[in-house]
Amino acid sequence: MGNQLRHLLIAFITYTLCSPIMATTWVPIGVGDITIMIPINNFIEPEESRATMLGIDEDNDGVRDDIQAQINHRYANNAYLRVQSLQMAATYQTILTSTLNHSQINQKVADIEYINSCIKKNSSETDTGIMFVIPKQLNTAQRTRAYLVAARNAHHEEGPPAYRSCD
Repeated sequence: MGNQLRHLLIAFITYTLCSPIMATTWVPIGVGDITIMIPINNFIEPEESRATMLGIDEDNDGVRDDIQAQINHRYANNAYLRVQSLQMAATYQTILTSTLNHSQINQKVADIEYINSCIKKNSSETDTGIMFVIPKQLNTAQRTRAYLVAARNAHHEEGPPAYRSCD
């Protein structure tokens, strides 16, 4: 695995998941030739939803119901953060469906980064964007590994995603 991808994975984990205050369990995840420790959080999610890769999405809007409820509650008075966070959660969910090709996964990874940069640019809150969505979206070892493997494979086959910033 190239150094660039190693740095991508390390940055991903460090930036998005490694809040020891929030982690309830640390699980080793092997991705390629490296193993990383992933914090798995016990956010409220029904057991039947937690047992599947995609969870429960009763209204078929592309966002797990438990995440949608948390986002709607957290950002009840901020339509911008609510809409952007729901879009980010839907994008992660799309990657987890395993129906995308490498180019599409790269685009989705870039979309997540774009949404995150726009949230950070337009909000003074610190626990927003990726920091709020990922611990809820990738809250099991199975989901975290599926995302990391998809991103790694897309990066390996297509090269790094074409990131853009929020202007």
